[in-house]
Amino acid sequence: MIRRWYEDNIAMLERIYGQISYDDLGFFWIRIKKFKLPPGYNKVYSSLLIRTPGGKIKNYKDYRFYLDKNLGRTADRATDCIYNPPEFDDLRAKGWARLPLVIKNPDSTSEPVSGGCLVNICQTVYKVLSQYQ
Repeated sequence: MIRRWYEDNIAMLERIYGQISYDDLGFFWIRIKKFKLPPGYNKVYSSLLIRTPGGKIKNYKDYRFYLDKNLGRTADRATDCIYNPPEFDDLRAKGWARLPLVIKNPDSTSEPVSGGCLVNICQTVYKVLSQYQ
């Protein structure tokens, strides 16, 4: 059940974002190679790493989101409102910066055909990044 849910959601992500890599054993992470960023950033794309709760797909509070740690903003805007403080940034040494984002309810279903939880979660990340302009 969980494997099928992830595979269906990842297929949808691939149609939207292109190249995706993921943990095909425990489904604890997904990486979107070219996640389009909203205007206001120094890049058009960044990789987006999503650490997932594996088999507990409905436990949205356990999803973690990371972008390229070198991502900046245009017009000398600070990035400190975008990223977690260093003490909470568990993957910084590996090139990632963690977003302070907790999803309570992604407005989706667990059925990929109905919109896809992971697609809606990615759209939520985009909306949050848009608000930092």
